[in-house]
Amino acid sequence: MFDEIIKKYSTFPDALITQLHMSIGKEQKIRIQVRIHCYNLLYENKLEYITLLFDEVLSFNLFNEGHTNITFINAALLKKENNDIICDFFPIFMSNDLLIEDKDSPFRIRCTKISCELLPEELFEQDYI
Repeated sequence: MFDEIIKKYSTFPDALITQLHMSIGKEQKIRIQVRIHCYNLLYENKLEYITLLFDEVLSFNLFNEGHTNITFINAALLKKENNDIICDFFPIFMSNDLLIEDKDSPFRIRCTKISCELLPEELFEQDYI
């Protein structure tokens, strides 16, 4: 699923986060769901409404310093590191369009599993009030 997400959405350019939900399940396993309105790069940049599901969350940062809009994503970094998956919604931009993880990112998730669900576009209109 990781590779499919990368192929379809790459760095989630110009994406909009509309919802964030965290739950703690059995054995204290954390799941974070992020609803995003983003472009599917495999289908001529078609706008899609998706939920990214981060399971077995190991750590996450979420804070709003006031000067950062944490709902608008310019480009996100999604990478594998050992057996972990890291999604940094506010990575550091380097030259040549290279993104690197920002340890002080206002929104970053480290987990062991990721999946994606396509949502009906009508939900976007309901969610984004």
